[in-house]
Amino acid sequence: MYRLIVELQKHLKTEHVNTVNAVNAAIENREVPPKSNGTGLATRVAAAFNFIDFFVALLLNEEPTNNPPKQIPEACYRKVEQYVEYLQAQKEMFADFVKKIVETSKEKPQP
Repeated sequence: MYRLIVELQKHLKTEHVNTVNAVNAAIENREVPPKSNGTGLATRVAAAFNFIDFFVALLLNEEPTNNPPKQIPEACYRKVEQYVEYLQAQKEMFADFVKKIVETSKEKPQP
């Protein structure tokens, strides 16, 4: 099992509380709740990236392999946060693109 360092655990808890508060406020105001901020996804991706980074560094240095550290460093997690934000932006752009195609095809009369 891999864990985030204590500072990141506090950061994630704060992010989670902020997300829950934003969803609750939207529901109370009868608005569409905001989408997830991806902290769960970022944590899983950070664990994978940390694992890959560790083994690639060992292989490049021609060192014998051993178990990776159990804690995910903050630098790794911060980079993964940026990566996940980028992926979510790409997903939204792709969804908008597909939506425009579907809307355009509905507007065209069928012969």
